[in-house]
Amino acid sequence: MKKIIIIVIVLLLIFLGFNYLRKTSPSSTGNLDQTTSTNNQQKTTDPSSLTYGDKIMFNYGGSTVTKRIVGLPGDTVLVSFGTLYINGKNSDRYVPEILVDENDTRAEHQSIVLKSDEYYVLDLFNGKGPDSRTYGPVKKTSIIAKVLE
Repeated sequence: MKKIIIIVIVLLLIFLGFNYLRKTSPSSTGNLDQTTSTNNQQKTTDPSSLTYGDKIMFNYGGSTVTKRIVGLPGDTVLVSFGTLYINGKNSDRYVPEILVDENDTRAEHQSIVLKSDEYYVLDLFNGKGPDSRTYGPVKKTSIIAKVLE
């Protein structure tokens, strides 16, 4: 019985050691803590590579939320009758299937030009959750991480 307990403890220490090394080893850029892993998702703290379709984590109202980028700095964004327009072109590639419903009172039909530090985000799932239609564009300084899958 004593041998089994010792083996379990040794295996646990080996597992914890490998896990620690994996989290603190340099990323491909040579920086520590450039990429971390949380809940089977990876996230990077470098927002310079953000583009359409990226999932980001950001601070909003004291919470950390995850949404999908559909508008980049300088873009003109319009959501009208459930259709997303970026710079005047229909852009439904990253839009949830159900973007709006008849009872949705958020900022529909309002065109917005994003500033150099702003991103337009939409809800990841059914389009009914809070997103840029509710709270406006997301400032770059609010972005915590780009979520890598």
